[in-house]
Order: sequence, then structure tokens, then C-alpha cells
Amino acid sequence: MKNIGIIIIAIIAGFIVIGNIGPILVLGITVGALYFVFKQYVKADKNGKFIWGALGLIILIAAISNLSAFVGLAAMVLLYYLYKNYQEDKTEKVNRDDPFKKFEREWEELSKK
Repeated sequence: MKNIGIIIIAIIAGFIVIGNIGPILVLGITVGALYFVFKQYVKADKNGKFIWGALGLIILIAAISNLSAFVGLAAMVLLYYLYKNYQEDKTEKVNRDDPFKKFEREWEELSKK
């Protein structure tokens, strides 16, 4: 029953990510542009700093106002953690049910005697 709930949450998060692909790409572009503007701001002289600073402020406001992209990124993080925990559960089951581990442990005990 627990797995069904996790699968439903993963499907919903997947749909959210798919629905927000465009805003996530726009957020990536604005963050890249903001990085470029920051690099130019550091290199610029006094008059150039004002221009690059104003441009950076405009791009920063555009990036922050892209709220749906942040929701999509949160859904991506949720999907990552669900996948990671699913993989850990899967490997734990294999290790516990492995009959050869028990045989090897008992064989070592018999060999020591």
C-alpha cells in the first residue's frame, strides 16, 4: 500500500515537471544571463557598473517572478529523492534475501573451528 502512494506522488510530480518545462528553461536562461551580467559588472568601470547593475536588477526580477519554475524544480527534487529511496529499498531487499551470504557466513564459522 505504501508503494502505491509513492507511485501516485511520483506520477503527480512527473506531470508537474512536464507542465513546467518551459518556465524551467526560461529560468535557466535568465540565471545564465544574470551570471553573464555579473561577470561584466565586475569588469566594468564606474559608468558601466551602473548600466550592468540596472540590467542585472531587471534580469533578477524576471528570474524571481518565474514562480512556476520554482514549483517545477521542487517537483524535480521530489522525484529525485523518491527515485533515490526506491533504489536503496531495492538493494536492501536483495542483500537481506541473498542465501549465499548466509552460506558464506556459516562456512567461515565452520572453517574457524
